[in-house]
Amino acid sequence: MSETNLPLFNWQPAPAVIAFPADRWIGKARHVATVFMRQRNDTARERYWRDITSRMVNRLIDAGVSSDEANRQIELFCEAVQREIDRRTPHDQEARQ
Repeated sequence: MSETNLPLFNWQPAPAVIAFPADRWIGKARHVATVFMRQRNDTARERYWRDITSRMVNRLIDAGVSSDEANRQIELFCEAVQREIDRRTPHDQEARQ
């Protein structure tokens, strides 16, 4: 091997896709919470949620995010949507007043 042909110096790490954390998608979480809360019944809510999450997973995977990471991001997004729903839902004490 010559000094100019050292494979170690030619090695490049594989690129990693780092997704913007889904729990920070505040606008999207608010929109999803609004539409979710307007659904007529639990069946419609479940259908809407499955549709939203499957599209989000597919977009993340298409962007190069691993399946495990995409699912983790969906869990974070679910928590963000739940926080938004909780924020909008009157608590028991407030409802009694």
